[in-house]
Amino acid sequence: MRYLNGDYHREDSSLIRSAKSWQLTHSWTTEQDMPCRGFRVVAYSPKKGVDWSVSWQQTEQQLLGTLIPRIVETLKASKNNLRRLMDAEDAAEAKKEREEELERYERREDARKTAQALTDSRQSASSWMRKSA
Repeated sequence: MRYLNGDYHREDSSLIRSAKSWQLTHSWTTEQDMPCRGFRVVAYSPKKGVDWSVSWQQTEQQLLGTLIPRIVETLKASKNNLRRLMDAEDAAEAKKEREEELERYERREDARKTAQALTDSRQSASSWMRKSA
């Protein structure tokens, strides 16, 4: 939407397209939800992290009823691709979790080794001091 002369107009409207550049000097654009006078069907992945969606828009030439067979056909055809994308996301999540667990284990192991080295060092120093005395 473009704000012009106190009102919002669609960016692709004839008023905005026909305006001269100097007329648009004190205007700005913004995004606003606008009714489209038709139904839109959007299918998207149910899994977070999987970027997959398909949409169909009803128009005056194509009513929603005539789109339904194509919607069903597209969804059936997309099933394997969507499953592959979701499986890949599951594998990526599992790999990330394994890497994080390995990092936590290495930190715990480093802390344990540091504590053990400190204990061994103290015992060695104590033993050496007893022998020297």
